[in-house]
Amino acid sequence: MNKKIIFSAVLSLGALSLAAQTGHAWTGGVPDPNSSQQEIQGKTDGVVPAEGVFKKWDPNDPDPGPNPIDPKYWVDVEVPAKILFGQTDATNNQIISPLYKVKNLSKKGVKIMINEVKPGLHADELKELTLNARVHGKEYPLVDPKNPTQPVMLADLKNKDEEATFTLTGNAGPNFQFDKTIKPEYEFLLSFQATN
Repeated sequence: MNKKIIFSAVLSLGALSLAAQTGHAWTGGVPDPNSSQQEIQGKTDGVVPAEGVFKKWDPNDPDPGPNPIDPKYWVDVEVPAKILFGQTDATNNQIISPLYKVKNLSKKGVKIMINEVKPGLHADELKELTLNARVHGKEYPLVDPKNPTQPVMLADLKNKDEEATFTLTGNAGPNFQFDKTIKPEYEFLLSFQATN
């Protein structure tokens, strides 16, 4: 009878240890999603194993171990290294641009915003430039000589490996002359917010 009880206790503790090793990521200060309870009855002492995890954080493979305190550590995205756009006298009076993609690499969702388009070298030579982001068939202004622009939601990617595409549209303005080449530079200031 005693052997059965001892074997059962060892099996329970072994299962608890295995659950801790194969558990999921957890967050400090909230209930443990991997926790199971054991009952101790008719004894004045008991043993609860404790196990630590110390490792480099990886938002693609968070299990097992602690979730980060700051949600920014969940952000893992792919964005273009450079974006090209332009207009010639042969592009039907409009800016054209390749198609670009953004991709979520994290196990949590992410919102990707274009917060601001910062003008750089030669940008002041295009005083009437309008520049838009075309996302899901809708156009959102990024540069407008008549109105201040607002941040633009580029993508709300809820799942790992989910992608969204965008391109740029617009116009150099009705008074622009194509008699010389201008190569203006801009910086797209992005922000990322981990979700769900």
